[in-house]
Amino acid sequence: MPTDDSVNNSAANQRATDKQAAINPVASVPAPDQANNPVSTASIANPAARSLSKAREEAQQAQLQFAGRGRKLAIYAIGLQLLLLLLRASLGKTAGISHDIVLYLYCLAFMLAIFGIFLMARGLRFNSITTFVSVIAQFVPVISTLILLYLNMKATRALRQAGYQVGLLSMRTRQPKP
Repeated sequence: MPTDDSVNNSAANQRATDKQAAINPVASVPAPDQANNPVSTASIANPAARSLSKAREEAQQAQLQFAGRGRKLAIYAIGLQLLLLLLRASLGKTAGISHDIVLYLYCLAFMLAIFGIFLMARGLRFNSITTFVSVIAQFVPVISTLILLYLNMKATRALRQAGYQVGLLSMRTRQPKP
């Protein structure tokens, strides 16, 4: 037979548990390993947890889209830089092409590279030092091409690991086989 002290203690414990549940409702939910069901109760019952995971997935997809766009701009910049380097090497002093046009093309290649670097940096979460060094390297003609090739390889690897099918200038999600 329970004594009066044990009844009072159990009632006091129940009130303390109720107060704690009112203050912190998450603490009153049993942990997944303590539950009888192996499926997490919080993930099923809590729509906020599901929407949070969905929001994280969408944010990751958006970042990968930035990396894909930056990769495309970097490829355009690499192609233009290589074309201009080959043109100058094979034809000497840009045989018959106005210096203004060559300067405009170099500026275009530079701007494509800078925008591509910033988009890839945003998509792949580069730190600011890596981004800064990559941008400064764009002022050195051959080094800029090598840096862009390296960043392009890094972006391609990240996109493939995320499940994208990567082509020369495009990317798309892989379609599951039926």
